[in-house]
Amino acid sequence: SRIARNGFVETWYDQSGNGNDATQGTALNQPAIVQNGGQVKVGNRASIKFDGSNDFLERATYTQGELAQINTIFSVAKLDTYADENRKVYDGHEITARNMLQLNPVGNGQFAHYAGVVAATGEDADANQHLFTSRINGAASRLYIDGVQKSTSSTGSYGMQGITIGANHDQTTNNCWKGDIQEIIVYNSDQNDDRANQQDDINNYYTIY
Repeated sequence: SRIARNGFVETWYDQSGNGNDATQGTALNQPAIVQNGGQVKVGNRASIKFDGSNDFLERATYTQGELAQINTIFSVAKLDTYADENRKVYDGHEITARNMLQLNPVGNGQFAHYAGVVAATGEDADANQHLFTSRINGAASRLYIDGVQKSTSSTGSYGMQGITIGANHDQTTNNCWKGDIQEIIVYNSDQNDDRANQQDDINNYYTIY
């Protein structure tokens, strides 16, 4: 008989060539990529499962230094269950240098992004797989979900120093993501002119909407 095994992520490798790998050296805090002998997937694509308790990956400093606005961040994530809770897909690594995507405990719980000011969608969140596009640009910030614009409010003026994936900026086990994260693509630039094409490419790969 086969022995069911689990596997965990110590390093999420940066594919850009900039060397901004996100790591987790503590076994207890490593998210899963294999559970019960099978690869973690959403749909037919590989995923990383965060347990909502203490899993996260981090990079304290980008090789480029702090990423001043404008930043454009594409991500693919899914909650296990929807609840009115504070949970982070990603955050920065410093309290005043953070661009963040979260489930925010406002209303019945809404998706939101942040760079000093929370900008929520105004709609209840859900536990479906989504493509999030966060354009961080002060008062001109925009949050898109599955290609549809959901927020036009200001996110504030913070840049982004480092990244914490799946948990709070201070790398505590507060506000941890409970569910899947499949993709995070960070641009230190305005990708609005090519945004629709990039969303289409990501959606074509993951078949989200």
